[in-house]
Amino acid sequence: MILCSDFVVRIIIIIDKKSYIVYMGHRPDKDQVSISSRHLNMLQEATGRNFSPESLVSFKRTFHGFVAKLSEDEVQKIAGKEGVVSVFPNEKKKLHTTRSWDFMGFSQQVKRTNLERDIIVGMIDTGIWPESQSFNDEGFGPPPTKWKGSCHVSSNFSCNNKIIGAKFYRSDGLFGPNELKSPRDSQGHGTHTASTAAGELVNMASLYGLGIGTARGGVPSARIAVYKVCWSDGCSDADILAAFDDAIADGVDIISISLGGSTPLDYFNDSIAIGAFHAMKHGILTSSSAGNDGPDLATIRNFSPWSLSVAASTIDRKFITKVRLGNNRTYEGISINTFDTNNAMFPIIYGGDAPNITGNFTAGIVMQEKGPKDFAFSFPLPASYLGHEEGTGILSYVNSTRHAAATIYKSNEVNDSLAPYVVSFSSRGPNPITLDVLKPDISAPGVDILASWSLISSVSEIQGDNRRVPYNIISGTSMACPHATGAAAYVKSYHPTWSPAAIKSALMTTAFAMNSEINPEAEFAYGAGHINPVKAIDPGLIYDAEPLDYSYIEYMGQRQNKDQVSISSLHLSMLQKPVEGMEGVVSVFPNEMKKLHTTRSWDFMGFSQQAKRTNLESDIIVGMIDTGIWPESQSFNDEGFGPPPAKWKGSCHVSSNFSCNNKIIGATFYRSNGLFGAKDLKSPRDSQGHGTHTASTAAGGVVNMASLYGLGIGTARGGVPSARIAVYKVCWSDGCWDADILAAFDDAIADGVDIISVSLGGSTPLNYFKDLTAIGAFHAMKHRILTLNSAGNYGPVLRTITNFSPWSLSVAASTIDRKFISKVRLGNNRTYEGISINTFDLNNTMLPIIYRENAPNTKGNFTGSRPRLLDSSLVKGKIVYDELDSGVSAFLAGAAGIVTQYHGAKDVAESFPLPASCLGHDEGSSILSYINSTGIASATIYKSNQAKNSLAPYVVAFSSRGPNPITRDILKPDISAPGVDILASWSLLRSVTEIPEDNRRVPYNIISGTSMACPHATGAAAYVKSYHPTWSPAALKSALMTTSFPMNSKINSEAEFAYGAGHINPAKAINPGLIYDAEPIDYIKFLCGQGHNSSLLQMVTGDNSSCSTNGTVWDLNYPSFALSISPSEFISRVYNRIVTNIGSPTSTYKATMTSHMDLKSK
Repeated sequence: MILCSDFVVRIIIIIDKKSYIVYMGHRPDKDQVSISSRHLNMLQEATGRNFSPESLVSFKRTFHGFVAKLSEDEVQKIAGKEGVVSVFPNEKKKLHTTRSWDFMGFSQQVKRTNLERDIIVGMIDTGIWPESQSFNDEGFGPPPTKWKGSCHVSSNFSCNNKIIGAKFYRSDGLFGPNELKSPRDSQGHGTHTASTAAGELVNMASLYGLGIGTARGGVPSARIAVYKVCWSDGCSDADILAAFDDAIADGVDIISISLGGSTPLDYFNDSIAIGAFHAMKHGILTSSSAGNDGPDLATIRNFSPWSLSVAASTIDRKFITKVRLGNNRTYEGISINTFDTNNAMFPIIYGGDAPNITGNFTAGIVMQEKGPKDFAFSFPLPASYLGHEEGTGILSYVNSTRHAAATIYKSNEVNDSLAPYVVSFSSRGPNPITLDVLKPDISAPGVDILASWSLISSVSEIQGDNRRVPYNIISGTSMACPHATGAAAYVKSYHPTWSPAAIKSALMTTAFAMNSEINPEAEFAYGAGHINPVKAIDPGLIYDAEPLDYSYIEYMGQRQNKDQVSISSLHLSMLQKPVEGMEGVVSVFPNEMKKLHTTRSWDFMGFSQQAKRTNLESDIIVGMIDTGIWPESQSFNDEGFGPPPAKWKGSCHVSSNFSCNNKIIGATFYRSNGLFGAKDLKSPRDSQGHGTHTASTAAGGVVNMASLYGLGIGTARGGVPSARIAVYKVCWSDGCWDADILAAFDDAIADGVDIISVSLGGSTPLNYFKDLTAIGAFHAMKHRILTLNSAGNYGPVLRTITNFSPWSLSVAASTIDRKFISKVRLGNNRTYEGISINTFDLNNTMLPIIYRENAPNTKGNFTGSRPRLLDSSLVKGKIVYDELDSGVSAFLAGAAGIVTQYHGAKDVAESFPLPASCLGHDEGSSILSYINSTGIASATIYKSNQAKNSLAPYVVAFSSRGPNPITRDILKPDISAPGVDILASWSLLRSVTEIPEDNRRVPYNIISGTSMACPHATGAAAYVKSYHPTWSPAALKSALMTTSFPMNSKINSEAEFAYGAGHINPAKAINPGLIYDAEPIDYIKFLCGQGHNSSLLQMVTGDNSSCSTNGTVWDLNYPSFALSISPSEFISRVYNRIVTNIGSPTSTYKATMTSHMDLKSK
């Protein structure tokens, strides 16, 4: 078989680049050129590209390095150069979230020195609320003469003689819609930590009367310098390093940083460890939080030897919240409950009997937990958190009482006689990098801490909670860290010449021992013990250390003091040459971000929220032919959008309950027969959820903290968040009619959309011009619009693909690296792991479990139009084991849960209208055996947990397979994209399970299907289109297919018939190198070769197309090659392809082929 002739073209391959930090150590004092110039020169030498000084972010005040987008090859080149310490991703760190000082024996009357007023505490955090009384500067003189910093003054922010400096950092320049471009704190965290470390004395501070007393910091007379690095999406490494650079140069005495990453990193790949090292070299101690990932061992996140790592411990105060029932029984739980129900009794129901508890009607909530009850949460409504036994007592009362009632009292403060002990959430050691350096170093109060708060953030930090307070009570190692910071500043005020190691030694050697019976991890929990500031000023002996003592960690990063060129110029010149091994480069590593969480699918494809984008993205219009849209979803908020692009010619079917905006710029609905069902909405509004889900996946805006009852929590976003959406509703309660689909195509083409997404299809394959989707896609192609189709959900059987026209992109569904597991525990304590998306929490309650065959419905009654297959009197309140049921029968019969069994692949989780888990055959058989052999069998079903799917990506079983049933030598599907367990926006008219009797209504839902894969490919195609607006549909399709990465044929034995060209890779698709282009005439020749005559084609095309020249399927300029032959057949086939170079004019390409040993090609 001849694949193609040899051809030679020279190529410059354009590789995907990510943001990295090039860290070069200490700043030389006497450069011959500026630091910025040196950085700029290095950058240009390494990459061969030109950069403007304005585009470069350099660190140059106390240490030096820079931020740049580098390819993996450039990272390797720059990492080995002389002078580079390390190169690492610009990641994001997470925030580690007044009794306390008195509890430590550090009273308001403790002796202090006049030097305390000269101590400057640097807070690297979320900013500050300067109007708080904790930062009043009455009685303060001007800043100390050593202060070299500044204040970012704006119309809504200024400093004073208490807050002497304030800056904010956002290296990527991308601010969220609600973010304040100033040092002002909109989250509360930075205000809380700053007032804990160095806040002034404020009498009668409280949270609605709770914790009332005098709020104060450890060094009330000290000054505060604020460095805001954290935003709604986290805290970037580049910003953290820039803040350290400034804080050191500004003249601070102590640095406090209550944030950290999610995984341990080597010291010089960790921005906080690097910043703390340079602070130590300048005589500044850094105090850092241990992390909130306990109680597991080796979870500590800040552990460098030169910083002080602080665990969180309790104080002798805790908040209890009592619940009184209608039977006058009272139970004691924990919470920070500021609400007072005035002893009013309210009806109380079990959450499992009414799963939608999100409405405003809820008067309160009672929860239970088996784990430690060692810290309290705030809730946006009256609440109490009980133990397992108390919760079981309340549930028994609710189930046995006709009109059950309860009240929840406002919290009371009580004494915790066991304090101090390390709280369960506090991260533990040992040190994951240097096992023989003990971490954490010390513990300090971090539980139920009252301190100043931002008036922008609510008490519970939950949207919808309207309480705004000047002081709040929260917990975290973030709260422990500033206690240690204040203590270190206090020691520094007595011993201003002491080194960071001396101050650290004084705090550690004077700490008092803690109780290893409560904390069995002992020193891995609390380090040297609990902090004691008063004793620390007179430690007797100290263990001192200078920078040279830490030099066992080898690096090449000190900046020479007499450079003749600027650091930025050096960096720019370096990046114009290969950087690895270049003099002055210690290491090169990606400038990545640590996110709070993410909805995974786009990130799993390597297409991060920070992917480079063009301004043209906001002119891209994505046409969604589907079930309509829910316009009020936050995913379709048009804040920041201008008017629709001038090319838009469409309209919006406005009604009393529907309107468009500058995000959803058009919306139309179609019903050619004019017959609407009882529940059909005569508007583009989506009543099924499917269209809302697909639209937000393709082009939804960025929405933080989206989840399905906490599952999949993270940032929901589409592939092109800035693009516009045009909606064409063609699907109704009875399906999607061909006439409506074709009408929608007609309008979408005329309206001026750029991409069309169609996540629907038939059940049987049809010839191209009998398939309305293929016809519509053909006309779209003629108007240079690519159509993307879902492959279908009829797999894993071969030849089940239902959308396969050569001019459209057919998308299979693959997994991502996240799956949801739901465990079942039996009364014999055996636990089985199944799969489901189970949002219900039975709170460990053991319930009777019954086999379905022991509870048949012999009465033949119905619920609505549905037959009831189970006897309600036998299954109500019980868990049903049923190998066959989807959960509906058990749900309608009043069961409390269901354990069912999957038949086939265990690769996709489903939602059920009641607690459920879907087990394998062996596990199901074991449960049935237990039921049959046990007198009173019982079980409980746990709420789903998210687990890692290390085998991903692979094509899911339900995804339809090829080969192409009409033209077997055109490979279909074309590509695969994420389609399993996808979280996206949802219609509030549709239940979670899409079962009418399920009353749960949610703004975001998790579902699976090739319908979910298609909009991922749609978003990727729109992204490529934004870079190449003149490209043909075939060119876009080629770019996506040729840059996809191969998948595992061992998992998917059908190989290319399952996944086509491979798994989609949007970031690489904008630079594919070569493309296989095709114009309408090429498809017409192909159709002629398939037996279609000129007259038919002229009717379709509307022009003078003729079949004077017939093409073959092997001549169509398709990005993939396929050949259908019988096992014993010998065949010789020639493929003709033309590739177009869209890379450098001087490029070299070499064609290679890997084939089966029995297949010969040349």
